Amino acid sequence: KDSAMEGRVLVVGLTGVTGSGKSYSTEIITAHLARLGFKYRIISADPLAKSMRDEDPIVKQRIISVLGPEVYGDDGISIPSRINAIIFDKDHFSKRQEYENIFNQEVPRKISQAIEAASDPSSPHHAQVLVLDFFNIFTYLQPSRGAMDRQIHCFQHQGS
Repeated sequence: KDSAMEGRVLVVGLTGVTGSGKSYSTEIITAHLARLGFKYRIISADPLAKSMRDEDPIVKQRIISVLGPEVYGDDGISIPSRINAIIFDKDHFSKRQEYENIFNQEVPRKISQAIEAASDPSSPHHAQVLVLDFFNIFTYLQPSRGAMDRQIHCFQHQGS
């Protein structure tokens, strides 16, 4: 542990296509962090998208306006098979783009909130390391740069 990290959050971003080993790498990294005594938090794309679809009223309403109410069950929980049937239908490519845009706009806000919470010692989500596991992390990180610039100490490796 480095005293230069005191009160700051190190963000580790993992990106890659489906099946490339992001989740496996996250497990290895977080096991190592735990052995070293670091407090960490993981934000992964799939659980984040599910919680946003099912719990965020803004996201839920936007999905309903794009895909229709039939993508939710009577219990208000999204039905992935119905969502996929629409967004992967070759005749509904524009709906897939609209659906993805919902997350492209909302995920950066969630990442910024996570960075802010991780850097707040009084927050139950306080962490020294935030591990992000996303398919296309660069799409999501750029709008979050403000929070990152305010809260993260960046280390740059100087080549020899």
